[in-house]
Amino acid sequence: MSYLEILSETIVFRSLSMEEIEVILENSVFQYKRYKKDEIIAQSGAPCNHARIVVEGNVSGEMMDLSGKILKIEDIVPTMMIAPAFLYGKRRMYPVNVISLGDTVIWQMHRDEFSRLMQQNLTLLDNFLSAISSRAQFLTEKIKFVSFPSIRAKIAGFILHYSQEKETLQLPITHQQMSELFGVTRPSLSREIRKMNAEGIIDSERDVIRIVDRDRLTALLKV
Repeated sequence: MSYLEILSETIVFRSLSMEEIEVILENSVFQYKRYKKDEIIAQSGAPCNHARIVVEGNVSGEMMDLSGKILKIEDIVPTMMIAPAFLYGKRRMYPVNVISLGDTVIWQMHRDEFSRLMQQNLTLLDNFLSAISSRAQFLTEKIKFVSFPSIRAKIAGFILHYSQEKETLQLPITHQQMSELFGVTRPSLSREIRKMNAEGIIDSERDVIRIVDRDRLTALLKV
């Protein structure tokens, strides 16, 4: 897949054909920057002056706690933007270290040039605003679920919230996205779901969850 095809699948350029994207970018200044494994793409506190999209490889947003332990905040995969919410506003700085997890290619454009493009193309502007709004909504949801006292409580709260009194829930996001939302590891999430299955609280199969015992599920909110 070409870089142009990958750009066409990003939230910023969605609804635009590759031909339209090519026309938009032909008179613009941008770069494809390459990074090797463990190379720092951006340091926490550094100015966020460029719109950046991962087009190849994977990167990680990481921070160090007071004990010196590295905490992974988020994995950023192809088609995702890096720190879009920090590109504008008063505090235009990266909130975490951004590290390449392998050979990686980043599409980047200076904020001023990116602003010019959005002024000229309302689809780009609408897409970028949608990306910011979606990120803000995700973080709001994360705060809500992180406040639950245990992984089980987070899972129970999620199921009860999205099932809307129905007995069967088609998961609106992937298990990986759920683990990021809850602030837990994917294996920990999967392990608790299996235990809840075994205990007859839910019946889960891939992205479909059936509530078997709603009373016990509700009781988990306090555990």
